[in-house]
Amino acid sequence: MLRRTLPAALLALRSLAQAPKSTLRGKLAQAARRKPALLTPEGRTVLLDAEADTLSVVNDARLHGMDMEAAGEFTAPDQFRVGPFHLRSLLVLKGGKKYEVTYWCEVCAIRTYTPGKCMCCQQETQLDLREPLMSNAQNYSATKTVVDSIEVVRLTDAAHKTEVSIVPSIGNTAYEMKVNGKNVFWAPYSGPGELKAKPAQGGNPFLAPWANRIDQDAFYANGKKYLLNPELRNWRRDQNQKPIHGLLVYSSAWQVVGLKADGAGAETTSRLEFWKHPDLISQFPFAHTITMTHRLRDGVLEVETTLENHSTDPMPVSLGYHAYYQLHDSPRDEWTVHVAARERMVLSNLLIPTGERQPVSLPDPAPLAGT
Repeated sequence: MLRRTLPAALLALRSLAQAPKSTLRGKLAQAARRKPALLTPEGRTVLLDAEADTLSVVNDARLHGMDMEAAGEFTAPDQFRVGPFHLRSLLVLKGGKKYEVTYWCEVCAIRTYTPGKCMCCQQETQLDLREPLMSNAQNYSATKTVVDSIEVVRLTDAAHKTEVSIVPSIGNTAYEMKVNGKNVFWAPYSGPGELKAKPAQGGNPFLAPWANRIDQDAFYANGKKYLLNPELRNWRRDQNQKPIHGLLVYSSAWQVVGLKADGAGAETTSRLEFWKHPDLISQFPFAHTITMTHRLRDGVLEVETTLENHSTDPMPVSLGYHAYYQLHDSPRDEWTVHVAARERMVLSNLLIPTGERQPVSLPDPAPLAGT
């Protein structure tokens, strides 16, 4: 299973806990060798407990002395178990408003919900109190609509002013991701109609069954040579006439099989049954099914891709995403990027991998100025 997260970090924790049953308000008190507690307006001291991630928030020294509202349940008259943090079970009360406890890395623009080091740059995150704009149930939506006479799936996160548009019938591509009304994906087309009329890469296209290039009209797997048939015209060549980026960039074979929105986010799932399509299976004779889920939560887009091999032989896998980004609030020379890769494949003068690997020597973060 392959996951890709855009454009920031994914909070991947999930909980099966039920929604909290009670609420408790008071001033958070922390002391050495004692459980944290809420000092209620009535003068009671109620000790707090929680699962590990939520407890790390309760024990954050930066919250000591703040007025809090905890959701959960009483386990004794003077003991309260706080519910899971992803259910917004711990809020700061300030100026007559409620604020969600979050943590922000300014360097990587990554938001998390527990204190500690940034998962990317390893610097300590900053406490960042955010006002919840609405309930989670109201916040997310997943709908089908029609744009340019083509069916489009739209995922919306109203609290983070983020909207993702996917066109299943053209490669199941997320062609647009608007944040504050501006598309952070770059594309040379204005919408799905133009994309269908003049196919061109943009947004976040999916590359399979091979990404990048192969060095001839054939490939090897399991000790055998398999030939590509150029007369079927379902793959492209690069400037050096090498097969590039597989068979599915603009495929119409995707079918939407799931669409939902709830308090945990908005998502859509599509499936491509590769083995049912003779033009595909003749080029890549490995029967398989691809399932792809686009999931939007907390302003973050995750694309999860699962392959199921139905063949009797092992199936070679070389998948990729070819995301195109743009920012609207700063010139490119001011951008810095974090590159997670620690090795790179050495390419020939035809951009074909040679098999040699070299360590990545980029600074972290790496400036784009001059590149």
